[in-house]
Amino acid sequence: MDDLSQLRDLLDTPWEPGDTGKALVFADGTWRVWRTVVGGDPHHQGALELLSIPTESVAAYIVIEPDGAVTDWLVDEVPGAERLVEQMVAADKRLYRAPEDGEWDFGDDGEPPTSERSTEPPATQA
Repeated sequence: MDDLSQLRDLLDTPWEPGDTGKALVFADGTWRVWRTVVGGDPHHQGALELLSIPTESVAAYIVIEPDGAVTDWLVDEVPGAERLVEQMVAADKRLYRAPEDGEWDFGDDGEPPTSERSTEPPATQA
């Protein structure tokens, strides 16, 4: 996707269950979450460029699956990045941390854990 106005619009479109999404978690404890389209646009680097945010401010890069599973890539140089991601996930009960490779726990019914997830959007972050 090359049209800058479409990419900017997507960055302002919140993730919803059933869609894929991405997020950036920043070292200051804030985050930005958006819906993505087929192919993963807008990508993290493109979002940083469009929003004029320096890469150095990122604590984690997040991918969100349609069911709310969150996979993160932490920036090792940012102390507390794991805690910041946990805070982002906790703020939206529709999200949950995807188990790391080899750690999937399907429980008794063969489905990922859902008991703590909600279909309601989160309160807006200040």
